[in-house]
Amino acid sequence: MTETVMPSVALLGDVLLDLALPVHELPRSGEEAVGCGGSLALGGSAVHTARWLTSWGVEARLVGCVGNDPLGEFAAGALERAGVTTEWLQVAEEELTGLCCVLVEPSGERTMFAHRGANARLAGEAITEGWLEGVGWLHISGYALLEPKPRMAALEAAATARAMRIPISFDPGMAVVRHGCGETWMELGWVDVLLPNWEEARAMTGSSKHSEALAGLLEKARSVLLKCGENGCWVGSPRGCWKLPALSVEVRDTTGAGDAFNAGAICARLWGEPEPLQGAMGNTLGALCTQGGTETAPAGPAVALDFLDGQLRRNGLPEPYRRLEDVLRRRQGGANAS
Repeated sequence: MTETVMPSVALLGDVLLDLALPVHELPRSGEEAVGCGGSLALGGSAVHTARWLTSWGVEARLVGCVGNDPLGEFAAGALERAGVTTEWLQVAEEELTGLCCVLVEPSGERTMFAHRGANARLAGEAITEGWLEGVGWLHISGYALLEPKPRMAALEAAATARAMRIPISFDPGMAVVRHGCGETWMELGWVDVLLPNWEEARAMTGSSKHSEALAGLLEKARSVLLKCGENGCWVGSPRGCWKLPALSVEVRDTTGAGDAFNAGAICARLWGEPEPLQGAMGNTLGALCTQGGTETAPAGPAVALDFLDGQLRRNGLPEPYRRLEDVLRRRQGGANAS
């Protein structure tokens, strides 16, 4: 048995550096707090998804923009070390590389304050040829829609992908939803897989019920994977709707968990697996992410299989998780035989 070659995935979105500060509690306005640790690591939704994809043998081609500064050099080097293809990474002169301060509470919940910096300068006309050649999937982070230049780059990338029959996934992001950009973009009908979290879905549909929100979003996208954190996920397509419970983990840091979920769902889709297994794979990688934080390397197939096997032995989980375990065992066997 030989390992199946995975198609390349193109991603468009922000490149940030996350300054993560664990705190005992968030201060009130005008007060101070002293962190109980800290780290500087790659950030940005598309970046996190790209990192997780590479750990599963996917070539991740990232289009983003950094500043011509030491932080930009740090980000580019970290992306290369993570295995992300940086050939299409842009550099903006006289712009600071994007920064995000992440305050992490003991529960693992995070509060973010970001300066978008060079991300606002991402230019579609500066994307050199070949980015989408041989690509099997395009993933767009909604944060690229916040300013005119990257928004146009995203629209052009989506139009080109659609003409090339490349499927498109879209993670809206709460800031984008609040500005109304996500809904406007989806009106174009370019979204094959929509990947919102529950707060985003509720804001986009005005519904307080998961099933109703899912139905509303399915009018805009061909399938929807609704991320609900500790409550798992809802998955919907014309073939039906499914609710999958979250996996039981001790949460350290929720930063990037939704982005890891995205990578899991995309991988399962590229394997040709049905929607319930896409949700199960998303939940699995999302849970693994919460245990390590974004400064640690994403978990690959061997770690995920061991984790899922333990979950199935300890917990009563629905059939999609057992089917996913079989899929991972077959793929692990193929990798070992190659």
